[in-house]
Amino acid sequence: MHTRKPPLDRPMAFGPACNCAFVLVAAILLMAVPAWANAGTPLMWLTMGHLFLGNLLIGLLEGLILAKWLKLHPTRAIVVMILANYASCWAGFPIAAEISAHVPGWLGAPALRAMVWILIACFAVFIIVTILIEWPFVWFLIRKSPRAVSRSFPPCVGVQLISYAMLVPVYLMTGSVSLAMNAHIEPAPTFATPASAWVYFIDPDSGQLFRIRLDGSQRESVATTTYSDRDARLFANRNDFGSLDLCCVMPEKNTPPVVAIPAFARAAIPLRNERFSREPDTWSNVEFRNSWINPPPDQWYIRCGFWPGSGIMVANGSREAYSLSFEQPFSPGGWIFRNAAMYSKKQGVFQLDDEIVLIDAPTRRLAVLTRGRGPVVVLESIKENSTTRSTVQEAN
Repeated sequence: MHTRKPPLDRPMAFGPACNCAFVLVAAILLMAVPAWANAGTPLMWLTMGHLFLGNLLIGLLEGLILAKWLKLHPTRAIVVMILANYASCWAGFPIAAEISAHVPGWLGAPALRAMVWILIACFAVFIIVTILIEWPFVWFLIRKSPRAVSRSFPPCVGVQLISYAMLVPVYLMTGSVSLAMNAHIEPAPTFATPASAWVYFIDPDSGQLFRIRLDGSQRESVATTTYSDRDARLFANRNDFGSLDLCCVMPEKNTPPVVAIPAFARAAIPLRNERFSREPDTWSNVEFRNSWINPPPDQWYIRCGFWPGSGIMVANGSREAYSLSFEQPFSPGGWIFRNAAMYSKKQGVFQLDDEIVLIDAPTRRLAVLTRGRGPVVVLESIKENSTTRSTVQEAN
């Protein structure tokens, strides 16, 4: 009587099917969706595709590889590995996102200076979490065989290495790390001129108003009123007496701007937005390129893109010189670039997530000034007469 061999002893021959799976997964992962201003970025679409559709395709690929490796029935292996991929991916992203938020604190460095380590740590954690979650699924496939626990681990690691050999390059190519690759990150804002100019900002932890010198010294509280809105920012507004009031807008509450400090300066940037829509309808505070009307050829400009992948675009006169961005899949919402303003012909300030960053546009030098939101640079203080303003004009 003919006895049917058990699945573990039956060799499988489905080379064409495995090849088709490789091609299908690679094609889906490499399809970059064009990004429009209202449709996100390629990395956002890739991440969503990975969460909902990509796991199905990766599970198909890993199931076929395991069936070949362990001599399993392909259908059973594919179904189990699809479930394993959905479980590991949906658990891995939140864990990696949490790691991403804590890496700068562990290193004792600003996020701007910890970008590379954030990427390395997140991908490493994601791979480890994936292996640990999917290992029981692989064991389940061969649980009736001898030494199932130890025997299931090498194939589990093997299929993950194959999958991530495809996923990591695709994510790196689809995302943007030009901020880490093409900018010179300084440990301190030693290049800022004039060092004595004040920068007013909202402290992200307490929501209170602080100010700090451009060189990073003399950080001090200036008002105890709390502005806790995540997108709250400051701007200068001309009052009826000719001086500037420091105002705060809190877009989330959709309330009119409030005067935080009256008559705090004679000259400051940024001023109230008058070109497109007035506060509080400018929560994103994106300065559009067509607002630079007839710029002088020696003036540098910064504008922020809406999405994290757009970063900041830097222009010299009417020519766009370069752009810098940092978008990675493990940070909820990404690193948002906002509130950019030039305080001299060559140097400016912008907000990167919850950090205030100074930039020297021609040299691509960047440095974190402090943790904060919505910066305003005082070009001429009322109490200091015109000393600060003249120094700013002469410096660059």
